[in-house]
Amino acid sequence: MIVTPDDGLPWNPAVHRRVQEVLAANGTLQTRRATALGVISLHDLGLVEHAADNGRDAGNLLATWRSQQPEVALQHFMHGRNEELHRPQWVTDTFSALVDELVEQQTSYLDNGTTSQATAD
Repeated sequence: MIVTPDDGLPWNPAVHRRVQEVLAANGTLQTRRATALGVISLHDLGLVEHAADNGRDAGNLLATWRSQQPEVALQHFMHGRNEELHRPQWVTDTFSALVDELVEQQTSYLDNGTTSQATAD
């Protein structure tokens, strides 16, 4: 499996077919023991993490995807199976904490600016 940045290689049937052709020509990753190649974005990896956080068997999810529809992006595969497509809890918590911190900084900045302006008058 290859993990790409979210703005990296788009995984679709045409790209999958071309990658399989190149691998076959090179004789790489084409044994009975190798599962079909899967390209997964960091976003999709987060979906797998969320599934695991919710008690799903992430290994089974990936194995099913790679054995049934490896040419389809994982997100689309999961959507087609009516899987939940949510971010992991730590991502949501980190984002919430960041927003709270920014609001606190801006409030402090505005309070200090108002105090400074009032003392200057």
